[in-house]
Amino acid sequence: MRFLLVKTAPEEHVYSQFSNNLQTALQQVGHQANIAIQAIGDPTGLARELMSSKYDVVVSFSSVFGDAAIAETGKSMFDFLGVKFVGWQLDHPVYVHHALSQRMDNRRSIYPSHHHVRFSDAVKVRGKSLCLLPGGQALDEPPKAYKARQHDVFVAATWNGPPERVWEDLGDSPAKRLFSAIVDHLMADRAGSVLDAFNNAIRQLKMNVRLGEDPKFDEEIIKLLRGPLTYLRNSDRLNAIQQIVDAELPITICGSGWRDYLGDRKNVTFLETRVPFKDMLSVYSDSRIVLNLNAANGGCERAIYGMAARASVVSEESGILAESFTAGEDIAFFNRARPMDIVDVVGSLLESGRGESIAQSGHDRAMQTALWRHQAEKLIKFVD
Repeated sequence: MRFLLVKTAPEEHVYSQFSNNLQTALQQVGHQANIAIQAIGDPTGLARELMSSKYDVVVSFSSVFGDAAIAETGKSMFDFLGVKFVGWQLDHPVYVHHALSQRMDNRRSIYPSHHHVRFSDAVKVRGKSLCLLPGGQALDEPPKAYKARQHDVFVAATWNGPPERVWEDLGDSPAKRLFSAIVDHLMADRAGSVLDAFNNAIRQLKMNVRLGEDPKFDEEIIKLLRGPLTYLRNSDRLNAIQQIVDAELPITICGSGWRDYLGDRKNVTFLETRVPFKDMLSVYSDSRIVLNLNAANGGCERAIYGMAARASVVSEESGILAESFTAGEDIAFFNRARPMDIVDVVGSLLESGRGESIAQSGHDRAMQTALWRHQAEKLIKFVD
């Protein structure tokens, strides 16, 4: 099978790194894979590449170009050319309009959460879906001894500022009431499902609306849903880190802006210089515990890379992670709807010494089932 992997971001971006990793993995399992560097918003270069060479499958992280169409007909460019398109999502589809485009009949979508699949089904996106985590990488050298590692607890977290309840400043309206109700449901739901929050909110407010019945309504609601989900993620991230800091557990925070917010603390080490994702595996290999935040609505690559580095991963609860790894043996979960839960989980690992056994077990499982080579094999079965 011949794959074309579309690369649209700078080389240091995580999507570009994943394209490189997937290309190597596909080649390792006996398939051809090329990379096409393309500018977002202009599919003409990609169309020329597809017409000049015979490809069976195009893979695009974040589904970029998933809405590419033949201008004269409006028909999907990929359907027209007879090429299978795989949009590999790492985030909720409400953030990516390409992922929800209705143009394509022969679409294939990969999501890191069953919640994402349910949402795409609700708005009637055509095609096949698969729930799959991104792959991980093996270390180039043997992992550093667990007890000799520099960081007790490590988290890489972009600072987005304190979450703002912007809807509270708006005048009373159905949209404001809906926004507020969705946020309340998301905050109380340990799974953080946007679809469930929306459905529960419209029932609570007795609104006679439904996703999937009117494309124009869906388009506007999808724009609205980004706000509550972003608020949830910023709140969860801040709450989790704040709880560990206030409990005086040792933590290293990678990301500028946190020192200004938290202030200097004796138990906190701040890494304010950006660490490129390609170097994160090395940092994780010098960490005993790695935190995987914002996983409630989707599995996160940081969990897989943390395990690959033989760190003990503490993650928000995630359905796909729980299916792939054994809770309490390969990975430790905390309930994001109870902020203090992360303190209990992390504190227990630090005090009991169980962190090392979880790190070893998670590493072994990741090496056996969760490298890019393993995900490439699942991708091939999915598109064949």
